[in-house]
Amino acid sequence: MRTLHLRRRTVILLACILAAALVLIGIGIYGLLRGAPDASRTPAHAASAAPLVTPTAPATTPPVIRQDNPVVYARQVAADIFTWSTTGSVTRTGYLNALMRQADPDSPDLDGLYDDLNAYLPTAAQWQQLAAYSTRQSLTIWTAAIPKKAWDQALAEGGSTIPAGTSAVTIDGTRHRSGVWLGKPTRTSDEVSFTVFVTCQPTYSSCKLVRLSALGTPLR
Repeated sequence: MRTLHLRRRTVILLACILAAALVLIGIGIYGLLRGAPDASRTPAHAASAAPLVTPTAPATTPPVIRQDNPVVYARQVAADIFTWSTTGSVTRTGYLNALMRQADPDSPDLDGLYDDLNAYLPTAAQWQQLAAYSTRQSLTIWTAAIPKKAWDQALAEGGSTIPAGTSAVTIDGTRHRSGVWLGKPTRTSDEVSFTVFVTCQPTYSSCKLVRLSALGTPLR
């Protein structure tokens, strides 16, 4: 009974943290449906800084990540969430189900995580539209770090209701989409920021994905 009570308190606490700083939003049809990209919108740091992660569109769904470092794990999860292709055999549902394997299947936050991931992917209708443009997406990560001030405050307020080894990792990067517009290859880029909530050791031997902030509303 005590374990169930703590789990319920954990769900309530995380819901409060997310509600205070995050508002879940869906992903629209970016860039490609607007035509060729505007070179003036390229981030200023893109020419001078080396990216931490620049994944290419996958041919298969991402594997389960085995990692005990929360920042490294969050960075890899973030890359997988943003890296997909409408040109292969993997469907939107296939990507979503693969990403859900990063979670503890017994987690009380499982339904919330499903909603979070669902919001990060294009809707089923949008996926079909993007497929008509042979759309692919990837992510360049510029920074991945624990927002110390905000997370220390959350830990102080949550106390023992937050599982040991839980961290918030804020990601800043650039989302890239490429495809075919009016018969010609085109590419667009947009800056993105969000927070990944993970639980690692000692609760789990390998990190697990817990929740995501809404895109554009990270903890700082």
